[in-house]
Amino acid sequence: MAEPSPRIMQAIEDFFNTRRMKFTLSGDAFYIEANVEGRLKTVDIFVHVSESSFVANFYLPLKTTDDVGKLRMAEFIARANSEMNDGCFELDFDSGDIRFRMSHFCGTDEEPIFEVIEHTIFEGLKEIVWYSDALFKVLRGAASPKDALDSLYI
Repeated sequence: MAEPSPRIMQAIEDFFNTRRMKFTLSGDAFYIEANVEGRLKTVDIFVHVSESSFVANFYLPLKTTDDVGKLRMAEFIARANSEMNDGCFELDFDSGDIRFRMSHFCGTDEEPIFEVIEHTIFEGLKEIVWYSDALFKVLRGAASPKDALDSLYI
């Protein structure tokens, strides 16, 4: 397995330090607990670095455990992802965990600029906050995936 790019690692560390965001570094991954608006309260962010890219995984404090709930959430995710330009929701069918993922390919000779890292982190958080009410509606069974998403655009 290839080693993480030292330039990408340094650029991301510099970003977090400049923004005064507390992080933990473990191997090729940065961990941050982000406070967010609304009902979610916090989102765990893991930023994994490879030799030519970085991927931000945003783990939501939400879980669906029964098969019917997983199918409803899978439909919600498929519908939501079809509307997105950056990032995507994912569902772990084994654990029921829901996450949002954004990635950026840097190439082997480039490091990501501050604005690219900022976009990846803050756009991911913005998407999660935007979709959170609809996610809760689907998890509670209060709305179908389509109706929950439609309610965002009214």
